[in-house]
Amino acid sequence: KITSKNQIFNGVHKIIFYDDEENKLLKMEIFSDSLYIVCRKGLFNHDENTHLIRELEDLTWTTRPVSRH
Repeated sequence: KITSKNQIFNGVHKIIFYDDEENKLLKMEIFSDSLYIVCRKGLFNHDENTHLIRELEDLTWTTRPVSRH
C-alpha cells in the first residue's frame, strides 16, 4: 500500500519480481488499476544471485497478471 497525495500512486498495488535472463537483470513490476511501473535492478550480479531471483519469483508469481513485458 502506498499512501500519497498524488492520486496516481495512492492506493493498493501488487508487486511482481522476475528474471530477465536475456538482459541479465532482476526486474520488478508494480501495478494496479491506475499504475504500471517496471523497475530494473542495476549493479546486481545476476549470475551469482539466481537463487534470490527464483525465491522472489516464487513469492510473487501467483499474483502476476498476463505478462506485459
